[in-house]
This record gives sequence, C-alpha cells and structure tokens, in this order.
Amino acid sequence: MTRDALIKANSSLTSTVGKSLSFLRRNELLKTALVLALVVLAEYAVFFGLKVAFQTEYLPFHPVSSESMVPTLNVGDLIVVRGVSPELATVGTIIVFHSPMNHEMLIVHRVVNINSQGGKLYFETKGDNNPTKDPWPVPEGNLVGVVIGKVAYLGYVILALKEPLGMATIALLAVLVIIYEFILPVAKQSSKSKVQESSQDLGRK
Repeated sequence: MTRDALIKANSSLTSTVGKSLSFLRRNELLKTALVLALVVLAEYAVFFGLKVAFQTEYLPFHPVSSESMVPTLNVGDLIVVRGVSPELATVGTIIVFHSPMNHEMLIVHRVVNINSQGGKLYFETKGDNNPTKDPWPVPEGNLVGVVIGKVAYLGYVILALKEPLGMATIALLAVLVIIYEFILPVAKQSSKSKVQESSQDLGRK
C-alpha cells in the first residue's frame, strides 16, 4: 500500500471514528432526555394519583407556616389532607380552605360552628392558638379538605424551597447536573479527539 493510500485510509478511519463518537454522544443525549422525560411523567403520574387517592384539588401534603394552630400543629409540620364532602366536615374538625378574602391563600383552622344559608353550608373557624374566631364565614365551596395526619418538621423542607434562596439552590443544582452530564463529557471527548488527531499527524510526519 502506497503512502498516499495509507494517509487516505487513516483519514477515512478518523472520520468514521469521529462520526461514530458523535452518534454515540447524540445517543447518550437521547437516552438522558428519555430518562428525564420518564422522570417527569412519573412525577405527574404520582401527582395525579395522589390527587385522585386523597380527592384533593392539590397535592394532599401542605406545610404549616403559621403558629395559629399551636400546639396541635406547629410551624414546619407537614399535614396530610383528604378531600371530603362539606357535610362530613363537622364541628371540631381541622379543615384546609381558601381564604374568603384571598382565594390564593390556604388556611388551616378548626371548625367551631356550622351554619346553613340558602342551601349552602358556611363554616365558622378558629385557630387553636388564636384568641377569637376568624372574622368571616367560610363558604362550602372554599373547602379543600380535612386534616387526617401530620409529620413533624418535614414541612420545613417545602417552606425552605419556597424561599428565594431555596429556589436559587435548586437552579444551581440543575445547572451543575447539566454541566456534569452534558458539557464535561463533550469537552473531554473533544479534547481526546484533538490529542488523537495530533498523534496521527505526528505519525504521518
């Protein structure tokens, strides 16, 4: 085999290897993307599964963020909520409901009285640690569910993640994962390919 033929064969082999490595890299990205997609789908499946199982409009777990229910519920407790028909929320039950003053705000207080007006139920509520009842009745349509259990301290994790520092930490971890999983392998492979090409060039000389 002539020198020109050898050079041509080496060049062709290098090109083939480069294409193969590129394909493998793309394949790894596809595999990783598929795994991430499956994780997201699994999370959604768990989310909707829990909503159906506990009959709630949200996830059935909520962190306690105020002292209004001390000592029954403390700040940092994670409560478990189950959706129920308004008729089943009796006096003495701890309920979770949308504030009549701000629908986006969820409140966890105890039912102290129930009234019926126009065929609808209205709950009078009070925090165990509050000196007086809440100043407004809670329409049955605002009811999210009843508290059926709690896990001490676990709610602190969720409360921390809601803070700007917690969100920044999650974003930073996501960036680090992307760098570790995608950018570093590609950079290492590129560096390795350049070293191999330099070695081949030296060999030709």
